[in-house]
Amino acid sequence: MKRLQVPLAAIRHRSLVLRVRLLPLVVAASLCAGVAAAAVLHVRPDGHGAPPFATWRNAAPTIQTAMAAAAAGDTVLVGLGRYEKTVTLKSGVALMSASGADSTILDAAGDRYVLFGQQLDASTLIQGFTLQHGRRDHPNSGGGGIYLEGSSPLVVFNIIQDHLGYLGPCVYMNHGSNAVIACNVMRRAEGYLGGAVAAYARCAPLVYNNLIVDNDAVSGGAVLAHVSTPVIIGNTMIGNAATSSGGGIYLDDSPALIRDNVIARSRKGAAVYLLGEQKPAVLHRNLVWQNEGGAAGGACKPPAIEVDGNCEADPGALTSQDGLQPLLVRSPCDSLPVGAAPWSALARRSGAARAAVPDSVRALWQGWLKDHGITP
Repeated sequence: MKRLQVPLAAIRHRSLVLRVRLLPLVVAASLCAGVAAAAVLHVRPDGHGAPPFATWRNAAPTIQTAMAAAAAGDTVLVGLGRYEKTVTLKSGVALMSASGADSTILDAAGDRYVLFGQQLDASTLIQGFTLQHGRRDHPNSGGGGIYLEGSSPLVVFNIIQDHLGYLGPCVYMNHGSNAVIACNVMRRAEGYLGGAVAAYARCAPLVYNNLIVDNDAVSGGAVLAHVSTPVIIGNTMIGNAATSSGGGIYLDDSPALIRDNVIARSRKGAAVYLLGEQKPAVLHRNLVWQNEGGAAGGACKPPAIEVDGNCEADPGALTSQDGLQPLLVRSPCDSLPVGAAPWSALARRSGAARAAVPDSVRALWQGWLKDHGITP
């Protein structure tokens, strides 16, 4: 089958416009009132300052230099430009761009992953970057874009693209990571287990309102979970592929809540594949359409897609400037709700990062975790 190329400039998520060109973020308004007295450490590619890097004139030359000087509650604010090498994150520190993902690029240049985090708490933030060109392709290695071990940061408003990894080349989580992955674009990655996102071993992430497009894997073209408890809500997954199974989502021993997603035009593999029946997933109000391997596979049988508000129907198409028509406009399923506010509006709000995930969605996630004996 010809590889589907999705022109992101025109993609729409139901009635919601998902803009790849993320508008500059109003950084001062994004900081929580409770950390108003904390330090802001500045970074710019031509920086030559010394700690505490309190102004652009006195900025650090690298993100890692500023991160080493930061303490929990601080913000590392990154100026526009291109930055290379892996950055090791620090728990409780917000890593934010000053100008948004289009103009702030973190590039691994083919060396390991872009961002690495270990034991990061839920106050840690990653916001507003393009993360690209990570390479973690040897067996049982994870990441490429973001590698999280036992970590639960908030990851929002990023473009995560062009990674090569064995497990979850865009975002890889393991050993109890309960991250919130929201309002990101994840595209053109290639992995073995999980084309974009992989939750591996006792993870319980919230994957919400992301655009996941044109990724490839052996299993789980967009998202894979192994012995984990993910909540996957409101995402648009288009044109992903899995040569073995699960062109959209692959679940192995992972009770998942999957609702309000659009999974369309998977180039290979069923929209949702469930390995084994011992820990079934709950599918609610999802729309699937034209997935080469069908709507469901493994223990997830087609009737699961035809009840509880799930449906197979054409989500509609919009002709882009180059004439391709893989673009979602709206859902014909009456039960499928309208999405959240456009990203451009969210980015302008006070507390933009936290506003990216509505309280109602957080409540669903936390309730699902409690039902499975997990403390959010």
